[in-house]
Amino acid sequence: ETAARANVRAVRSDFFPRLTAQAVWSGFTQQFTNDSQLLGGKLLGAKQVAGQCQFDNQIRTGLSLGGVVPDCFGVNGLDPTGLALAPDTAQQIRNANNVFPFNFTAQPFQAALTISLPIFTGFSRHLQLAEARAQQEDADESVRAQALLVRANVEGRYLALGSSYQAIAAQATGREAAREQLRLAQDRYRVGLGSALEVTDAQNAVQQAEGNYITAVYDYHRAITALEAAVGRPIR
Repeated sequence: ETAARANVRAVRSDFFPRLTAQAVWSGFTQQFTNDSQLLGGKLLGAKQVAGQCQFDNQIRTGLSLGGVVPDCFGVNGLDPTGLALAPDTAQQIRNANNVFPFNFTAQPFQAALTISLPIFTGFSRHLQLAEARAQQEDADESVRAQALLVRANVEGRYLALGSSYQAIAAQATGREAAREQLRLAQDRYRVGLGSALEVTDAQNAVQQAEGNYITAVYDYHRAITALEAAVGRPIR
């Protein structure tokens, strides 16, 4: 029933404007697991630029233009031989690649606020609301039917308990009557007014009455147990 009521509220909310807020703050990082790729690429590029620098120096020297670069290798991060990267340059490349997992490149902060207003959906919302209300009514009636069933069950077992209790009193009276009949039959037999068969019948009646009394007591305790099961807790 609670779920059905919540579903009605959820479906009814589709008739109202919907406000959505979103905020994103992110960053990224990238690190090569093999430094040799970065070092090789830097070395190749530095050699090309150094070779172009040397070629420009030759042209400027031949034409006496001046502006010659004194050290094409050092300017481009190469060692004096020009065949390998300078140690400082190689270490800078390694340090720049060591960024994971703490050195992130932050992205611009983004925030958005969206308001949507339902206008017309082909009456689908009305149908969904009607279905949700019907489900709620079904749940309400189901709860009511269950409550009536529990009440009828408890009342029925309570009445059965009263009947079994009264049956004990009736069987106790019958037992006392049977005992009295046995006493009278035994007295008549002693004075010669009764027969042994009469005494035997009286004894059988007493045994039957005793059995009926025990059965009534047993039925009473069974009725109590049934009532406890109906109410869901001990009553003794």
